[in-house]
This record gives sequence, C-alpha cells and structure tokens, in this order.
Amino acid sequence: MRPQVLIEGENIYQAMVNFLAEKLAGNCKRLENDPVFRREFYREMGACGIMGMAGPKPYGNSFSCRRMASIFEEVAKSSVGLAISLAAHTICVYMIGRWGSETRKKRLLPALCRGEKLGAFCLTEPKTGSDAKNLAMRAVSSPEGYTLQGTKTFVTNGGEASVYIVLARVNCPGEDNPGGGKITAFIVEDTVANMVIKPYREQKVGFGSFPIALLCFKGSVVAKENRLGEEGEGFRLAMKTLEVGKVNMGAIGVGLAEAAYRSAVAYARRRKQFSRRIADFQAVQFMLVDMYTKIKAARLLVRDAAEQLDTGRAEGYESAMAKCYATDIAIQVVTDAAQVLGGAGLLVHSLEKNLWEAKLLQILEGTNQIQRMIIARHLLE
Repeated sequence: MRPQVLIEGENIYQAMVNFLAEKLAGNCKRLENDPVFRREFYREMGACGIMGMAGPKPYGNSFSCRRMASIFEEVAKSSVGLAISLAAHTICVYMIGRWGSETRKKRLLPALCRGEKLGAFCLTEPKTGSDAKNLAMRAVSSPEGYTLQGTKTFVTNGGEASVYIVLARVNCPGEDNPGGGKITAFIVEDTVANMVIKPYREQKVGFGSFPIALLCFKGSVVAKENRLGEEGEGFRLAMKTLEVGKVNMGAIGVGLAEAAYRSAVAYARRRKQFSRRIADFQAVQFMLVDMYTKIKAARLLVRDAAEQLDTGRAEGYESAMAKCYATDIAIQVVTDAAQVLGGAGLLVHSLEKNLWEAKLLQILEGTNQIQRMIIARHLLE
C-alpha cells in the first residue's frame, strides 16, 4: 500500500495540472493585457496550490524540485510570460521559507502561497549583471535596522509584487568602500518608504504577462528581522536558490519547445503541397524527429538536475547544464517550427512571439555563456 501522504501529494499535483489545462490556455491574451485579471488569476493559482509550490508546510505544498519543474513545463506550454512571473515569485517564497525568521514566515508566506501577494527577486543592477559579486547597492547597519541605498533593474514582477528579496552590501555607519561590505539578502515589502518603482512598459518586446521594473532605494529602512540568514551569507543563499531557479527555467524552455513542436506537427498534418501533406515529405519528417528528440533529451536533463537537488547530491553544474541545454534547444525548436509553418508562422501564429521568449530564456537566471563557464569549471577542475 502506498503511503497516504504520497497519494495526497499526487492528488494536489493532478489538481494543478487539471487547472492549467482548463483555465490557462483560453486566458493567455487577457493575462498578457489585463493586470487586474492577472492578479485574480494569481489568486486562482494560489487556491489550487501553484503559488505555494515552494513554500514549506504548513504554508505551502513543499514540492520537490522535480515536481515543481513539471508544473513550470505545463504553464510554459500556454504562457511563457506567466511561467517566468511564477518563477520569480517561487524564488521569493523559497528563500523566505528556507531562511526567513519564523515571524516573517507567519506574516508573509500565507498570503504569498495563496496568491494574494506576489513575490520578486532583485539581484541585477544597472552596472552589474553576470558579475553578481560586484553589486553596488548598499545597506548601512544601524540600531533601527538597515538603510538601503541603490538601484535594482530588470526586476521581474516589479511594480506588481508586494514582497521583494533584495541583495545589498552591508556597511557599518561611516564606511564608504565600494568593493567592501558583506553581501546580504533582505525581505523588502512594497510599503517601505523611499522606494521608487519605474516599470519598463514601452521598452519591452512582448512579455505582457509579466511586468519588469527598475527599483530605486533612496534610504529605505528595513528591520533586522527582515534579513535572510546572517550578514555576508546573501550571495551564497542566492546562488543556492538560483540552482532551483535554473532547473525551473530549463523546464520552461522544455514547455515552450513542446508547444512549438505540437504546432508544427498539427500544421504539417493539415497543410498540403504538391497534392500531399507536407508531413509526408521526408525533409519535414526529419525536422520534426530532430525537434522531438531534442525536447525529450532536454526534459530528461531537467529531471535529472531536479533529482540531484532533491537528493542533496547536486554539485552546481547539473542545473547549469539543464538550463543551458533546454533553453538552447527551445530557440532551435521554435525556429524549426516556424520553418515548417512557413509564412503562417510569422503572420497568423504565435511562433514569432515564442522566438523572442526563447531568446529571453537564454538570458534569465544567468546567461548560457555563464552556465557554460560553470560547467567547464566542473569538468576541468
């Protein structure tokens, strides 16, 4: 007999999959264009457990990395933008659940896991992207807490999120060393004073279903209890969390590729040229076979990386490989799917948008060039 807790977990997971199949596909355009509807959709996802996947019991579902990855794949089949928004929220929930104080967990996690509040993660700065250790944002320690000074950019969910995880360098009063200070992670709520949010609206190419913003902190004070972990642990905690985030980003790449592949197969079966379905031409068949093989390989790589994290055997390069390969094949599969559809792929289909989305996946959670550096260090150390 299977353990009851496992059966209950499977039931929750299946309810999530059913919800996505029934509600998501038909609402993609509204999610892209209607922030009010998007917020209500977050609540619906929260009600069936999706927003709290990474949350610890009793607040969330405490899902394994493998199970979370499969949900991200399902979401991405319909909406990559929503999947990216959910990924940023999940990082916020994960970090608070693992390293937040008990009072902050009790106060923030219930609403985050129910989808009543949205989370975000702030690492990138105007002059600091891949070189994350070189961030310039400051947090000056004082008896009242920490005073934040600096700017974060390309913040997914920025402007709609209620809770932000912010990384900054901690200095004592009077210190002014741009390269010094201990990188530390903080919980910052949207009600904090002296935080200015500047959304990127007209500068984005697509991706309406997740907002991006620049956040300026001009002396925002947060309590010491809002610190995650100890002073100086922020970078390590962020990198551990991004291992999970990279697996999720790989799963999103698989979902996007799967959706593009299905579109190409359906079109090849109904489109006729020279009195035959184009699916009957060997050239098209070989393209579809290659697409399917790449998707299968990427899915297995993502699952393996997730299992390594779940069992505690991960060494860091597994999630890098999964993210790098899955997002690389996403852009390859979308490009080939557009080739199968021909002109229809650019004029009457979503594949043009999918191409931009696939390109973005190669950049998020660390560019694929950075992922290759991580993998190379493991191979050559």
